[in-house]
Amino acid sequence: MTPTPLEETSKTDVLRFVRARGPHCLIIARHGETEWNAKGKMQGQQDTSLNNRGLTQARELSRFLRNVSFDRIFASSLERSRQTARAIADGNVGKPKIIHSASLRETALGTLEGELIGRQSTAGS
Repeated sequence: MTPTPLEETSKTDVLRFVRARGPHCLIIARHGETEWNAKGKMQGQQDTSLNNRGLTQARELSRFLRNVSFDRIFASSLERSRQTARAIADGNVGKPKIIHSASLRETALGTLEGELIGRQSTAGS
């Protein structure tokens, strides 16, 4: 089955999909936008927060998923993921527990973190 973007998926379709799979359905969501995302910077494990658009995206996702009862939400320990997970949990009918883990963090990009995508400087130059 090919994943469908949120914009093209009705709430009814998502609920039907999740309910048909029972209590062991895994839903994966990306954090909302940060200033670095908006500027095209690579974040890696830099601990950036959501910008206003990202907070709005997190609230919209929370409203979209509010009637899909979650037991738990697993999220990276980075602030942008914490904020997104908190928004989803706060609005969810299941009142899920949030479990944060450093093992879910994005890949560390070392000296490339903060560089513009496609315009990385050469390390050591």
